[in-house]
Amino acid sequence: MRFPAPTHLAIALGGAIAPATQFVLWGGSTAHAWALAGLTGALTGAAYSLHRVVKAHRAPEELRPERRAFLTEHGGKLLAVWGAALLAAGCAFVAHAMPLVQRLLAPGPVAVAALGGALTVAYAFLPWRAGGRRAAGREWPGAKLPWIALTWAVLSVALPAYLVGEGAEHAWLVFLGQTAFVAGITVPFDVRDLDVDAPAMRTLPHLLGPSQSIRIALFLVAFSAAAFVSADLAAGRYLVSAAALLVVAFGSRARGTRYYDLLLDGLLAAQGVALWI
Repeated sequence: MRFPAPTHLAIALGGAIAPATQFVLWGGSTAHAWALAGLTGALTGAAYSLHRVVKAHRAPEELRPERRAFLTEHGGKLLAVWGAALLAAGCAFVAHAMPLVQRLLAPGPVAVAALGGALTVAYAFLPWRAGGRRAAGREWPGAKLPWIALTWAVLSVALPAYLVGEGAEHAWLVFLGQTAFVAGITVPFDVRDLDVDAPAMRTLPHLLGPSQSIRIALFLVAFSAAAFVSADLAAGRYLVSAAALLVVAFGSRARGTRYYDLLLDGLLAAQGVALWI
């Protein structure tokens, strides 16, 4: 049985690199950025894996057969690994980034972290039931795409902005750019999932079809590049958006796992290129 590692690791890597990159671009300490990357990466990996395991038990028909089989058999071990990683990352964060720990306790960062956490949890779990099972935010009509994009933007832009403080220039523009970027690279996943997402979810491909949905995705990614240019960030950030246009353009039909696991999921981690250009 194939271990679906690329997806889990690529998303965790994106969760590590995207906030840390933004933190450094705004003048944050590189040493603190490493500790932040470890914490946010472990949190992202743990949250994503928990979503997958819960989905395998609650709505197995919405997962590909090989993923469903793996998560059903090894989900507990997977969560144990990510739990250990999260514990280690948390300890390292406290040990090596105490100034960030202190800033995280201020009202602004606490509110942003709470919002990001609430969005992450509510995406898969809501405190009420619908149709005899626990409801999930992703199942609201039309909510899946903006929910994912806003969650990533809150955690990868708003949180670093509060941690940096006054050095976070044009934060609102970067937030819009990141929201558009994540939304754009998520649309091909919705195209792939047309046969497993319930029509009631009303994703873009359900409403407009694959081709028109990809056109909208390309517009969103192009908008993100314009926003990053306007914010006057390092060239690498908008060059990644330009590269994403090429990747997203191939998403109008279902493709192999490498396209989703490595190319699309890897685009968030690729934003780390911004530190080198």
